[in-house]
Amino acid sequence: GCVPFTPVTGPRLLVSGATSLGTAERLARKRLLARALKRLPEQLGVSGVHITFSEREEWLLLAEEGFERRLGLQYHWQNRAGWRCFEDYLADLKQGRRKAIRQERKKVANAGVVVRRLRGKQIEQRHWDAFYQFYLNTVEEKWGQAYLKRSFFDEISGSDLGESVMLIVAELADTGELVAGALNFIGADCIFGRNWGCSQQFDSLHFELCYYQAIEA
Repeated sequence: GCVPFTPVTGPRLLVSGATSLGTAERLARKRLLARALKRLPEQLGVSGVHITFSEREEWLLLAEEGFERRLGLQYHWQNRAGWRCFEDYLADLKQGRRKAIRQERKKVANAGVVVRRLRGKQIEQRHWDAFYQFYLNTVEEKWGQAYLKRSFFDEISGSDLGESVMLIVAELADTGELVAGALNFIGADCIFGRNWGCSQQFDSLHFELCYYQAIEA
């Protein structure tokens, strides 16, 4: 198993009444959880236990309990200037970068590809069927492991997460064939990009779906 699925930093060692506990008591209870976790691999017959995207307090505590410190690299785009639309964002860039992005987006449009942002109930079974294949394609290309099953996408659609899911898809304008997709989860004040895949290669389509469309949303 893997929790969380989305790469979002947050508490991982959950204790009852944490907000009302003093710091020392809260950390003491979390330390007990960490020690219990260390015994899990032997009990379950697995190779190890990993805690991802924990808050710094827990990250330090886990290291004290013998866990290897995990370091990751993420790219965050922030609307620091209060841009109201994508053109406002472009206007703040240097001319060369602004021109390059416009050319990249034009290449996608000129390739006969239509891009759509779908939320919640707008995402149909055919979209998930296609995206699952895109996901498998990416796994195969990257020598990864397909740990997600097709049923997973039905489950998130039918859960409380449903309206927080945004699937950005690309389809051929002349036939409607789905050729690429990017899966995102919408938080209170941000969007978390998760998976991308395609069945056909188009110049600049990856950046269009994974970055520009998410920024524009």
